Amino acid sequence: MPTQEIPLGLDHLLQEGGVVYWQAKQKRKFSTILSPWADKILGEKINSLSEEEDWFESVHPLDQKKVISVVKKVKGTEVYSVDYRWMVNEDAHVWLREVGKRSEIGSDTFEGILYSIREEKELEKKALNISEREKRKLGRELHDDLCQQLAGMLFFTNNLVYQIKTGKDPETLV
Repeated sequence: MPTQEIPLGLDHLLQEGGVVYWQAKQKRKFSTILSPWADKILGEKINSLSEEEDWFESVHPLDQKKVISVVKKVKGTEVYSVDYRWMVNEDAHVWLREVGKRSEIGSDTFEGILYSIREEKELEKKALNISEREKRKLGRELHDDLCQQLAGMLFFTNNLVYQIKTGKDPETLV
């Protein structure tokens, strides 16, 4: 994929923030990466893509429809944001957040930024795992405690019924 130069000051700022600047033609299909260090986020694959290769082919198959749909819905020069997995190779991906917009109203040229959201996705996964673990723990506690209480009540009720049927003194109940 062609890499073009951007002003050194802007490039340094983007690199410090881990942000990749891009431009694209034909409704985001064919892209040019303007950040020369983009391979640090997107992997070596980015260096082997040609300008004619469809960007969306490198988006994870489960995310392609979502990304294409978001881009197609862009009206005017409104800004869009979409999270997806970029396929570094057949077995590995990196989570990206893409923020972009049309260059001008009516144009099929877009520009925007990409950055990794790997840490965000890892924290999201950890939070989900903790939530599931706590749900299971609460379920076990409720189940165990409730079952013990119900069993005790059943035992007490059966004992009470037995004592009433056999005519035992109510003072000796329990």
